[in-house]
Amino acid sequence: MKEFWSRLPRYRRLVVLELYFVYFALGIAVILIGSILPSLRDANALSYGQSGNLLSVQSIGFLLIGLVTGEAVRRLGIKWSYVLTVAFLPAGMFMLVRGGSFLFLSAAMFLVGLAKGAITDYNNRVISDYADGEAGPINSLHIFFAIGACLAPFAALAMNRLSPDSGWLYALVLSAVLAAAAVVVGIFVKMDLSAPDAEGASAAAGPDRPSDAGRAAGQTRTSALAFFREPLFLWTLLIGICDQALESSLMGWLTTYYLETGIVGEAASQLTTSLLWVCFLIGRIGCMLIAVKWRPEKMLLVMGIGTAVFMVCLSASVHAPVLFLSTAGLGLCLSGVYGTAVSNASGIFSRYPAAMGLYVTIAGIGGAAAPAAIGWLSDLFSVRNGFWVLAGIAAVLAFAVCSNRRLHASGGRDA
Repeated sequence: MKEFWSRLPRYRRLVVLELYFVYFALGIAVILIGSILPSLRDANALSYGQSGNLLSVQSIGFLLIGLVTGEAVRRLGIKWSYVLTVAFLPAGMFMLVRGGSFLFLSAAMFLVGLAKGAITDYNNRVISDYADGEAGPINSLHIFFAIGACLAPFAALAMNRLSPDSGWLYALVLSAVLAAAAVVVGIFVKMDLSAPDAEGASAAAGPDRPSDAGRAAGQTRTSALAFFREPLFLWTLLIGICDQALESSLMGWLTTYYLETGIVGEAASQLTTSLLWVCFLIGRIGCMLIAVKWRPEKMLLVMGIGTAVFMVCLSASVHAPVLFLSTAGLGLCLSGVYGTAVSNASGIFSRYPAAMGLYVTIAGIGGAAAPAAIGWLSDLFSVRNGFWVLAGIAAVLAFAVCSNRRLHASGGRDA
């Protein structure tokens, strides 16, 4: 990280600080919505089904924005594409504060989902470009999301103590103000990319540049999507899908899993979300430090296999100490997978403007589908049986990281 900071000009250091700030604000906003959802439901007379639909609308927004982020960069440039889409976050949060009909709240959640997807896309795109293939800077970025996520439940608790009836609204206002501040700061930083041309070709030659990368920006749509023919991108995409499926399912279902299996009580179950995010934070700090000496493919190998082992232990065990240990292990192993996967194919993301947006979108499908699959199987059988879906996804992740490592070892990589 020291080398990363030392080679950045001052204006790019300010850009990186802005990206940290907006990821911190996003972490607070996303986790806070889950924390105040019961109060939001009561205040707006929503049914449980409508509350669940609001979360689905957010996921839809997250998925759809990836289809347009690449085109937005080509037309508006990275800075204004970033500023305009990040502005959806405070807009959506302020709409939630106002409240209203189900359709109005759905529009608010859709804006939050659009902002979440855009921030994930643009932040990873810019940091990946600045980091030149290093995993440490990208993992440092995700640390700030984890910090925000850790603080969100405490912010909700603090505001509820100040005002038991309206505390959840104050927490939403605080989150919206933070997000708005990030937008304002973003207007004044000089955000750029090393590959600003329409097709994203790198200005400097490197080992990941294809032989015809210096062509003028007249590529066809087929060549613009040529990354789908690169094995490195496909393995990286599979890793991202598995990571998002596991993360979103654990965030949504872990407490229910503890309660429904009867292994621990309600108080202990409520601590699992905090435990998971604390371990995510520790893991991302560890990834940032380890990335100085380890290549992304080696880090993914260790984290992917570790995730599979801990997920099987979580699904199979009936003893509370093993379950808590498995939760902590999952947090540590999963924490750096997404950021390191982006570093794993950084050359492809720098070369193709559409690659990052489609990566975020397709990987997000895993995050949207897996929790629903667990719920469906839990209705048919039990929550424990539903959780074995995650063990299967973790096994696929282990297979993907092993295949990715073999690709790098054989020299058949492009990053």
